[in-house]
Amino acid sequence: MDNNRPRSREKRVVDGGKDIHKKGQGLGTGPVGSGSGGGSKPSGGAPNPLRSGGGRLGMIIIVIIIIFLSRNMFGDAGDTASYYDMQDSQSGQAAQEPTHSLATDNTQTDTADTTSVDDNDTEPADMSVAEGARDRFTTIKGDGSDKVTIMVYMCGTDLESKSGMATSDLTEMTKAAISDDINLIVYTGGCKRWNNNIVSSRTNQIYRVRAGQLECLEADMGSEVMTKPETLTGFIKYCTDKFPANRNDLIFWDHGGGSLSGFG
Repeated sequence: MDNNRPRSREKRVVDGGKDIHKKGQGLGTGPVGSGSGGGSKPSGGAPNPLRSGGGRLGMIIIVIIIIFLSRNMFGDAGDTASYYDMQDSQSGQAAQEPTHSLATDNTQTDTADTTSVDDNDTEPADMSVAEGARDRFTTIKGDGSDKVTIMVYMCGTDLESKSGMATSDLTEMTKAAISDDINLIVYTGGCKRWNNNIVSSRTNQIYRVRAGQLECLEADMGSEVMTKPETLTGFIKYCTDKFPANRNDLIFWDHGGGSLSGFG
């Protein structure tokens, strides 16, 4: 036979394949997509459950179960309304219960026993002192006759040497309007470098803030350690001797940790 002659299309046969049927053959007797026909089963494997009738039925059952569980867990539209109605009723009951706050903890709930307080009916504060108490350190004279000495114990440390905070505060003091009845005295020290050209970095000093200036009262107080109690008490005695007053205030300027880590 001449192999060069044209040939008609031949049937392609592969291993595991199916026979070729004519149109209308092998489709089964059921509706399209049903499992009754021979063509619904994929070639070379098991039937596809998602395309078979049993798979569709399984999917429907799963959907029904999910809907059922969702209704039980979250409620349907009717249950939602009753849920919020319940919440509203509970919140209404809670609103009727007495609430407590710092401002109302001592308020009586019985309206029959509650009395209104008028600003004009308030009584003056009780200024009496318990028997056996020590005498007051400060007696306020009033009427502009008080003398006040403010002692600032300024230990500069790194707050001043790195950030110039002490210099900034001294500048604020000089800009303040200070009465002649107020003595503002500052003890300086405890710093390697002061960020101004007035305060010495070599020795402790005492200044008075007056008329917008720093008035140097003691230029050389030695290089005393400012965390020593003797240094502090010496400054306090100096102020009480040089600037007697009926009111004395002491300000610790520097790092402080209270009774745990102390001052300076």
